[in-house]
Amino acid sequence: MLRCTEFTSAPAVQVRSHREIEIAMQLEQQLQAQLLRPIRVHICETELQLFGQVCSWHEKQLAQEMARDVAPTYRIRNELRIAEDQGRRNRR
Repeated sequence: MLRCTEFTSAPAVQVRSHREIEIAMQLEQQLQAQLLRPIRVHICETELQLFGQVCSWHEKQLAQEMARDVAPTYRIRNELRIAEDQGRRNRR
């Protein structure tokens, strides 16, 4: 079983890399300011994961590109969900 340590801006219980904590906090703040949505950032070894909900496919891609700019050496795993009611509105 692979265990991954979760890195977010929440207080840390486990020992984490100072740089990884800075990356997660910086990216969460940028995403909050740009998209006005709480998006969680987890760093697990060489993978940066995005979790939360956005209004459109465009916002999902924007969040991924912001993550790539902040942490270019990490593999990005975009687990953001698009709000269904927003998606229906965009199709009309």
